[in-house]
Amino acid sequence: VFSNNNFTNCQDCGISMSFSSGETIIYDNVFYDCKYSIYGLSSSNNNITKNKIINSTFHGVKLSGGSNNVLYDNYIRDCGSNGIDIGSSDSKIIDNTLKNNQVGLLLGGSYCQVKENNILDSTIGGISALSTNNNVIYLNRLSRNFVYNAKEEGDNHWYYGNQGNY
Repeated sequence: VFSNNNFTNCQDCGISMSFSSGETIIYDNVFYDCKYSIYGLSSSNNNITKNKIINSTFHGVKLSGGSNNVLYDNYIRDCGSNGIDIGSSDSKIIDNTLKNNQVGLLLGGSYCQVKENNILDSTIGGISALSTNNNVIYLNRLSRNFVYNAKEEGDNHWYYGNQGNY
């Protein structure tokens, strides 16, 4: 458990997880000026909730591989690349605020649920789904993203029932 910490001026990662499945909880931390604030490589069953991530050089949260991760109610802004870059499957990205990143959410995993996120003021785009399938993406608020609000390059579901994105 990582809770109530301040990570500032990290040369690499504020928190790094590799090849783990031990249910790491990252809750209510502040990350400022880190290269990657939270980085996971083939890491599963993590809960990343209520963190503030500001001014990461690259990604606010990057999860490459792994599965069953939860990203809930995080505030991520001013990242040099993606606010969230998720390549894990069967994960939930819910109720996050992603503001003023290059891309708010880069979705590279499959079978994820992406809902109720507020993604705004991205210098390139809001949500980019690249070569992914079977993600359910709905009830996201996409606003003032410069080039696009949403970009689909896979086979995903952008509505759930009658609920889309706005």
